[in-house]
Amino acid sequence: MVKRLLKELGYGYRKQTKQLAIGSYAHRNEQFKIICGLVLIMSLGSPVLSIDCKKKERLGNLYRNGKCFCNQAVKVFDHDYEYLSEGKVIPHGIYDMQANKGYVSIGGSSETADFIIDNLLWWWWEYGIHQYPDAKDILLLCDAGGANSYRHHIFKHRLTEFA
Repeated sequence: MVKRLLKELGYGYRKQTKQLAIGSYAHRNEQFKIICGLVLIMSLGSPVLSIDCKKKERLGNLYRNGKCFCNQAVKVFDHDYEYLSEGKVIPHGIYDMQANKGYVSIGGSSETADFIIDNLLWWWWEYGIHQYPDAKDILLLCDAGGANSYRHHIFKHRLTEFA
């Protein structure tokens, strides 16, 4: 009865939506103009890469949101404590805007500057050097969080080594 009344009043199961802004940056539009200008300049034979690490996932028989296509229910632990996991994976994506291709590598320890630069080196030696043999520059587009933060001196040091 209560469920029916609530439904009649417009209540129902709802997901949270991220719509409340916490503020804005006065020069945000200028930032994007600079980025677009750099992308246009770099699009003359040099790679433009967008890089990012994605959500770390624990491995094992643990609960995950969503559905899976199977012929019977999948039994998982009722809690997802770290000691129940069999490790974790860290997906790192590299998107080549010139070639319109994405590359994903999977790490198993931590999101570090070494991990990010090693992935860039992997991409360069496996793909980049063949697709852009005359490239003298690479434009990297990335957020400023995690291991590729502009505050981390290790990331900046490894980036100069990569260059």
